[in-house]
Amino acid sequence: YGNFYLYSLGAMLIKAKIFNLITINRDVSYYFTRPQENAKIYIVARLFSAIFVLFSVVIIWFLVEKFFKSKAIAFLSTIFFVLNPFILNYSHQIKAHTYGMFLILLGILFYLKNFNEDKDNKSFLLSTIFVGLSTASVLSNGIFVIFLIFADIIVNKNFNYKKYFIFGLISFLVYLIMNPYLPFRLRQFYVSAIGHNIAGYGYGRFDFFAGIKFLFEAFQFGHLWILLPICFVGIFYGLREEGDKKFLSILFLSYFLFSSFVMKHEGVFSVNMPLFSIFSAYGIYKIIIEKQFIRYFGVVYLLITIFIFILGTIFYSKLFVVNGNLTFAGKWINENIPRDASIGIPNGWAMVGTFPPIKFLDYKLINFPTDEKVIENNIDKFPEYLVVTKTASNNLKNYKAIKENYNIVKIYEEPKKILGIHFTNKYISTENQEVIIYKNKMYGKI
Repeated sequence: YGNFYLYSLGAMLIKAKIFNLITINRDVSYYFTRPQENAKIYIVARLFSAIFVLFSVVIIWFLVEKFFKSKAIAFLSTIFFVLNPFILNYSHQIKAHTYGMFLILLGILFYLKNFNEDKDNKSFLLSTIFVGLSTASVLSNGIFVIFLIFADIIVNKNFNYKKYFIFGLISFLVYLIMNPYLPFRLRQFYVSAIGHNIAGYGYGRFDFFAGIKFLFEAFQFGHLWILLPICFVGIFYGLREEGDKKFLSILFLSYFLFSSFVMKHEGVFSVNMPLFSIFSAYGIYKIIIEKQFIRYFGVVYLLITIFIFILGTIFYSKLFVVNGNLTFAGKWINENIPRDASIGIPNGWAMVGTFPPIKFLDYKLINFPTDEKVIENNIDKFPEYLVVTKTASNNLKNYKAIKENYNIVKIYEEPKKILGIHFTNKYISTENQEVIIYKNKMYGKI
């Protein structure tokens, strides 16, 4: 994440402090003894993400109404967007993706205005600024500089060197102003922002098979796949028309391929969702309005899609509760595991959303590795207890060494269905995830 996101979030926290909604203290230890104050900051910071989802809804409506000339498509686009499982997910997290998405939407909007009115220099300048600010919030959004130019060249069938150079230059300068340390710390910047992600997670490296796997998981999430057929229809019609719709179709396809096969990160992928929602709405609109022989099929398809999305929204909203599996597991550990017992924490990730809240100072905490070979070579060092959560270390439960050396003493299952329809929960860190508590067989029964 870049500085502009941090500056913007910081400004909101300062405003919250002015209105006495939160307390800001430079001494971190202040929050260790006052967790309720930390909770207030957490809520305000999450609210920041949600606010810019709502602002994005306004931009989507305005963009569709202006360039698709239809309030019906604008309405459906916003419905698909607000019920989208990725958007629901990131609107609840303290991450920069919804903010970067909002800024990119503004960049696209003003670029299209300049695209239609070539002498509209104000819109051109605003587009470069917003794309630069979006990149200064989420680095991967900088690829839109290339994709906007690419879509412009394809649709206009013309290469305006001066225009594209100025666009890239101003966007870069805006990024540089927000991140002024860059020229002096190039190596550190590359290692921490790019190299680390490529080497550690495969983000930023093209991998076709990993991309296919990522797409399968992404569209399975919240049954997002249900919009795919009508999105393809919308893209098909968009590519057939010259001008704005073709421009947006090419822009969407370019970023979709980049986020799926190069980045393979759900946050980066979520930036697709505005255009994904728009072309899904455009596709269903074309089916219902123009194709009379399948009009009724289109209406039924639309109703089923909205019904499943609403169910998904209800399902996921129930996962964001204060008291859930993690809290219940923490209470059970405090009441049933003896003081000074050793407890394994996978990767040492004893964090909110990944590990039960326990009385940490009462136990001997062990950083438990998740590499299977390391585990097999250190069986003699296994702690008395091991707590496995889905978010932190779901694969541990399948390892042979774990099965042979530990017994399950308590398990909290994650909810998976609502009204009989199964919903996946791969991307949401929530209280109601699966939690398994093991006891080492060497120590007998609990």
